[in-house]
Order: sequence, then C-alpha cells, then structure tokens
Amino acid sequence: TAVTVYAGADTVRIVTAGDEEAVSLPAAREAGVYPADYVYRACTVDRVLVAGERIEIGALTIEYVPTPGHSHDHGSYLVTRGDRRYLVGGDAIFHGGRIVLQHTWDCSVPQSIASIEHLNTLDFGALLPGHLSFSLHNGKRHIETAMGVIAQLGCPPALA
Repeated sequence: TAVTVYAGADTVRIVTAGDEEAVSLPAAREAGVYPADYVYRACTVDRVLVAGERIEIGALTIEYVPTPGHSHDHGSYLVTRGDRRYLVGGDAIFHGGRIVLQHTWDCSVPQSIASIEHLNTLDFGALLPGHLSFSLHNGKRHIETAMGVIAQLGCPPALA
C-alpha cells in the first residue's frame, strides 16, 4: 500500500538521511531504550510542511504545528473533522500537563515551554498525545495545567 509521508523541514533532513545521531539513537541504545540491534532506516518524504500548512484528507483537515522542545524538529497536528478539533500532540504535552525531559542534545525546556504557550492559543477539544492516556473531551485542560506551572516560573512536571 502506498503511503504519503509529510514532515517539517528539520525532520525531513533527519528522516531522509536515516541520521541515527540526529535522533540520539546511539545513546538510546546504550541506555537500553532501544534494542542494541535496532536500525533507524531512511524514509522518503513526499511533502515538506511549513507552520500552519493544512492538508485535506477525506473529511479531515490537518494543520501542521511545529512544537520544538522534546526535540528541535518536533511537530504536532491540529485535526479538524466537522465541529470537532483534536490536537495530536506527539511528545509535546501529555495527560496532566506533563512533558518529557531527556538527556539528548536537542531536548530544550525553553522550547518546550514556548511550544506549550503556543498550543494554549489553539482551540481544540481532544488531546491525543504520543503515549499514555488520551482525553477525548476537554483535552485543553492539560495544556492549562502546564500553563499554571509556567505562570509561576516553573517547568511542567516530567513524565516518569
């Protein structure tokens, strides 16, 4: 089955080269996060996305939202179907307003906070993070929880 691959420019450079260093894979293997024999394979990207670009797929409108922080090239997607909006947040934000902090070259707390502040400006009902629990209703409350910590000059709690 043919698949069309979309990605932001920084991700395109990494994915098309199969750049294991850029995704900190050697360190992840060493830490046991990935099996020692795991291979990151290059992939062709069909379309480079820019911030705010929209893709129409059937009844869905998918908007690319760059959300650096977890990694320098991280992106999220705002999906609209009818009157429902879903934030597919990947690793930008999780249930309870938590974030992932890692000892990798491109994980950045200031960028994570800036991305959360940007996500807080978006209108959506469901939060679909890359891991753990989804919130199909009132998903923005998780962004608002993180914003409460940020407003006190704190860093949102780390996902354990």
